[in-house]
Amino acid sequence: MYTIKNTEKNNEKASEYETFSLLYLLGLRSDKNDIDIVLIDCFNDVTGANDQVNRLWDVQSKGHKSNTPLQIGRHLITLYANFLSNFPFSHLILFLETVKSIHVLDDNKKYFRFSNFTQTNKGKIFEGLRKEAEKRNISANAHHSEQRMFAFLDKVDFAICLRNKAVNVKSLVEFKNKELRPDDLFENIFNEIRDRQSALKNLNLENTELENPSDILAFKKYISKDQIITLVINRLVGIELFNNLSIPINFSPYTQSLPPEDIKDLIQECNAAACRTFFNKNNKVYVWELLECIIKQVMSNTNGSVDELFTAIPENLRKKVSTLDDISTKFFIARVKDGLS
Repeated sequence: MYTIKNTEKNNEKASEYETFSLLYLLGLRSDKNDIDIVLIDCFNDVTGANDQVNRLWDVQSKGHKSNTPLQIGRHLITLYANFLSNFPFSHLILFLETVKSIHVLDDNKKYFRFSNFTQTNKGKIFEGLRKEAEKRNISANAHHSEQRMFAFLDKVDFAICLRNKAVNVKSLVEFKNKELRPDDLFENIFNEIRDRQSALKNLNLENTELENPSDILAFKKYISKDQIITLVINRLVGIELFNNLSIPINFSPYTQSLPPEDIKDLIQECNAAACRTFFNKNNKVYVWELLECIIKQVMSNTNGSVDELFTAIPENLRKKVSTLDDISTKFFIARVKDGLS
């Protein structure tokens, strides 16, 4: 059994720093494509997982302005406790505001392992961890405790926070022309993600026991990668829809046989339908599900035609969004395809 401990039961709002750590998992890690969901304040501040929850990317985030090696050792304690558990914590990550150059061998690295610390500071980090483990009564077999601590330290990924909201959000998805968008658009998206993260911190799971890692899914304290990417593309496509009257390249088959005036009317109608859909407050749940489904289909089948992607969307879901008829849905699919190509 795994018992959830040390959740932030008195802190219902996610800090910006925790959101940076979430975006680090989904946008900046080289193995980001293996992560499907991010658990919020369950095993740690944030924990990435695949769909089966049999691989976990555990992140302890510490937004202190300065960190001594002893403090770094103490910061590692929740990661160490998870390392000692029998749950599949494949990656253990300490996400830091900064590490002074005098503490490491190469201060140009933003992501590194324990080996990058100087020999003296390795000893101080170990000492900080050892003292914190004793204080919290977290211990392995006494005979092997030192050996296991060093095995743990060699496994930890140390990541330095890139404190730029726009850059972190842009890293989530390759969308054409995103560099032409103002930074405040991406900063607003960052704040939306932070607010969603905060909403998930309200449920307190302290002392909850789990038999299997996947049991955590029942509590719905996670954000899926698809939801985050949908949010970003939704905002970017929204700008394209409302500020761009051009015909998406992938929509041209539906306009080839039409006279110019009819083409203009069709594009205006499709844009109007999209506008009604985006601002329909009474049907937000199904609109969001449809948009997420469209974006997921486009990203998983980049070479698929608009008709193929349209057919792949469940008919019952399409019918639940009455503001988009078949042709305006295909128009939206074409706009997403053009943006991602």
